[in-house]
Amino acid sequence: MSRDTNKYIIGFAGAVCIFWSVLVSGTALSLKEQQNENKKLDLKKNVVAVSGLVPCEDGTTEKEDSEKYKDCKKKKLSATEVNEMFTKSDGDRIKTEYIELKSGKKLDPSEKDWEAEIKKDLKACKKLDKAKNKPQI
Repeated sequence: MSRDTNKYIIGFAGAVCIFWSVLVSGTALSLKEQQNENKKLDLKKNVVAVSGLVPCEDGTTEKEDSEKYKDCKKKKLSATEVNEMFTKSDGDRIKTEYIELKSGKKLDPSEKDWEAEIKKDLKACKKLDKAKNKPQI
């Protein structure tokens, strides 16, 4: 078969597209679990960063010297160090708690799947209409 025919060119392009689409899709599926773990780790890193628990490179913590802590270069924590802050068994760890904003009441995690409930509430929220919701001074 000649390589200069339209049939060959279209067939070859189709085969290449199918091959790479299957390869990329397979890679994405195989990395899905790692992506979910990285999302959780990113959330934990953000919680640790805003909590003031990350020490400075010289070892200073916010509790020791809050003025010096504001301006210092923070230590880069590894994934293991961040996860340890959430799983320590000595009682000095970060815990996930859910609080109802209207009442300030702490919610019992064994009562419901609060994460699923929050996601359901977020989906139910309506987007604001830009024409009706213009910023005013």
